[in-house]
Amino acid sequence: GASDDIPASIVSGSGKTLIEAETSVATGPDGFVVVAYIAVQFSGLSTNGYRFSKDGGHTWGEPSFLASPGGRVASDPVLVFDRQGNAWMSWVGYRLMQNGPSDMHVYVARADAGTTTFGAPIEVSDPNAGTQLDKPWVTVTPKGAILVTYAETSTGAVFAARSEDGGGTWKRAKVEATGNSFGNLLYPCTSDSGRIYVAYIFITAMGGGGVRLRWSDDDGVSWPVGSKSDVAAADEQPAFEDPNCAAVGNEVWVSYGVSGEQFAGQQSAKLDGIKVAHSSNGGHAIDRRSDALDAAASTFAMHPQMVREDGGAFDLVYYAGSETNDASGSFRRVRSTDGASTWEPSVVVKEPLVFVPSRADQRWLGDYTGIAWREGSLYTSFVDNTGEASHVAFARTPLP
Repeated sequence: GASDDIPASIVSGSGKTLIEAETSVATGPDGFVVVAYIAVQFSGLSTNGYRFSKDGGHTWGEPSFLASPGGRVASDPVLVFDRQGNAWMSWVGYRLMQNGPSDMHVYVARADAGTTTFGAPIEVSDPNAGTQLDKPWVTVTPKGAILVTYAETSTGAVFAARSEDGGGTWKRAKVEATGNSFGNLLYPCTSDSGRIYVAYIFITAMGGGGVRLRWSDDDGVSWPVGSKSDVAAADEQPAFEDPNCAAVGNEVWVSYGVSGEQFAGQQSAKLDGIKVAHSSNGGHAIDRRSDALDAAASTFAMHPQMVREDGGAFDLVYYAGSETNDASGSFRRVRSTDGASTWEPSVVVKEPLVFVPSRADQRWLGDYTGIAWREGSLYTSFVDNTGEASHVAFARTPLP
């Protein structure tokens, strides 16, 4: 039943892959759950791994794989279920060259309602653009369209692509041309007011940075220039770390990490705070910020992800540790029942873990974790790296 507690256990184990990390989870109707992750093959190249459960996460089908077209590698998978019960995965595919990724494309694939296999990849990005792309994220708009946000890192622009016909055709709009700044790590969320928000990290030409919120009132078709605000406080130093958002009515919340460390390509910043900013006027102004990091449990955090429960409580999960490569790190969840003003003490989802900021380590924790809420339970997927290498674990917790 919906109240069952499912303790953390590894769900990605497969004789076909070396390590698994970077994970997303989504819940659908009739007990369907799907977990996706980057599956690093023995060749060193990566594909999308995924597993479905039909009973709320108690038992799982065999690990399956979804490759990018044309022999490209795959990275950054994200999942969502639409209102018809179809599961969608978005990701970025590219060729790995000596000087880095090239021939980059953003794709989606659909698993039809009631099935457990994703169909053929569908291109979302401009097939002829020849640009560098990063960090797609997928959601469903208030009118039921599929919306994929992503960054064009070669120009600094950020995009939202929208399909009203089940992925058949896509209309791409610039969320922000960004001019002399660089945007990335887009995260979309929707309000029952009809407004769609995108939170993302921006870095200016001068090297400063922040967290920006943009919004659309026509279901993601257009993103007017004036529909934006900056989220972080002037004295905060936001980290290059995925922000999240959640919205209801005219209220919107944005979570983001802060850190004293500069972003370095192969290292994730150790966060010394997980801020949650709140706006009561549709994103125009931030009226309060709280810190969800449980300082009594750990000094640092990485890769927070936030979800709003139907009843209005908030859940946030993150990796916790006291220092780089802390072997007694943990994956924790923290909850707020007062609109993210204050946070209860954190609860362990899994310990120990190794608190590894390095992307080059076989115990890599990925760049984000999976979180979902459905009918009284919190679902999460994350990396368990207590062995020699990273694997993806799943846990489900009923909450009052």
